[in-house]
Amino acid sequence: GYDKYMGCFWGLYKYFLSKADKIHVLSPDLIESSDLLREFKDKCTVIPYGIDLFKDNSDDDKVAEIRNKYAGKKILFSCGRLVKYKGFKYAIEAMKNIDNAVYLLGGNGPLKEEFVNYIKENNLSEKVILLGRVADEDLDSYYKACDIYLFPSVMRSEAFGIVQLEAMRYGKPVINTLLGTGVNFVSLNNETGLTVEPCNSEQFSNAVKTLCDNDDLRNEYGNNAKNRVETVFNLENLKKCYSNFFKD
Repeated sequence: GYDKYMGCFWGLYKYFLSKADKIHVLSPDLIESSDLLREFKDKCTVIPYGIDLFKDNSDDDKVAEIRNKYAGKKILFSCGRLVKYKGFKYAIEAMKNIDNAVYLLGGNGPLKEEFVNYIKENNLSEKVILLGRVADEDLDSYYKACDIYLFPSVMRSEAFGIVQLEAMRYGKPVINTLLGTGVNFVSLNNETGLTVEPCNSEQFSNAVKTLCDNDDLRNEYGNNAKNRVETVFNLENLKKCYSNFFKD
């Protein structure tokens, strides 16, 4: 898939990188996991994406509505296109072994019918809720209402995962997958959440259980997540980094 695609253009990429004065990279993970970028490591400058910490579109009434609807259960949330590389299949499968949580999955895409059928065949209708497209004005409310954000992507083409930041800004821990990209630079294993192997529903299930069953650990990771966004991914600070990058 991705590696084969990269191989087709390897020589062209290498040529352009050799001519560049500087190379902007989203995370140190991308450098270390790429044979090509490691070759030009001295040229690389890491500047991640960031978010505007002053922009909060959450609505307290909507947050309360979501929490009341699923009272007594931990709320898991994901949002994105229902396509294979997002790995939602494995998060849905993981819910077969989870009894004290509900998984809200926002988004549409070609796999929707497959997911609907799987949920029905495995009696998961009380555990997995397909929300369809979540309106832009409601997204922040879902981030704020959830207890844990799930990011189960399975391919290295997922280079960063900015939705993790959107959840982390509200103090939510993340369960993501080990892709060797910026995804694992955004949310750190055993610090702001948990990281599992991609395409592994059993590991995903165990990670969900760990955070659902341990309030102190979940809150600790959530607080760490909020602090990480404010210190590392603050858009105002990153603007200065980009400015200096281009000046240099």
